[in-house]
Amino acid sequence: MPTLDAATLTFGPTVLRVAERDGLGLVIAGEQGVDGMSHYLDPILDSAVQREAFFSLVEREGMVVCKNLLMDEAPYKRVGGKRTHGRISQGEYFHHDGCSTPEKPRMLEIRCPPQRVVRSMLTTTAWFPEVVIAMLKELPSDLRRAGELERWCSTVEAGETPEEDWDVIQGVVNRTVRLLPPERTRGYFQQVDYHLDGYLEPWTMGESRFMANGASRSVQHRRACHPPWRPGTPNGHLLKRWPAEELPPPVTS
Repeated sequence: MPTLDAATLTFGPTVLRVAERDGLGLVIAGEQGVDGMSHYLDPILDSAVQREAFFSLVEREGMVVCKNLLMDEAPYKRVGGKRTHGRISQGEYFHHDGCSTPEKPRMLEIRCPPQRVVRSMLTTTAWFPEVVIAMLKELPSDLRRAGELERWCSTVEAGETPEEDWDVIQGVVNRTVRLLPPERTRGYFQQVDYHLDGYLEPWTMGESRFMANGASRSVQHRRACHPPWRPGTPNGHLLKRWPAEELPPPVTS
């Protein structure tokens, strides 16, 4: 693992500045001694040993935020999805990434590239299954009568763990709140966001967020609008990739 102290993170010869933060995530402010953006992650990802150390750090911290980072954006895919008043999009629900594949990608990188328009929509990231526990605790009383929801809510409020799989429980809660008027569902998820000790910070250009996605201890994320977004308001876009699966093989020597 890299050497980490209160202010720096060292990967071999690369020394990075770490920002102070409470809660989920480790925030790298940039390369020590460099003003502005740089390619400080390239030598780390190009080395087999350092890449694995970085990926292990992401899994340990849940998320590593890299600010002031220059990256080759050709391999990335544009993040899709739109926010509308008429319905809730899939990206507004908490989720892991790549769930359509038999095995979840090890981690997800979401990037805010330098662009003309700032990214105003936030992205909430929080530990799983703490996300589901918060969803149950914030579920309105009039929705708890459906199926097993009342039992699950009582179980987590007592500090206990339900017998059922967390993915199954989350699916039931999502299907329940999906029946609500869209703005009420958005208000519900906003309360869940505030209940969590997660990461809910504005995007900055040249920033990448690496999230543990396929490990036994992982995070989930969702597109969030705090404050509410008005249709037609310009909004910067995001890019994504699955680094563990999509990066070219590193140098082994």
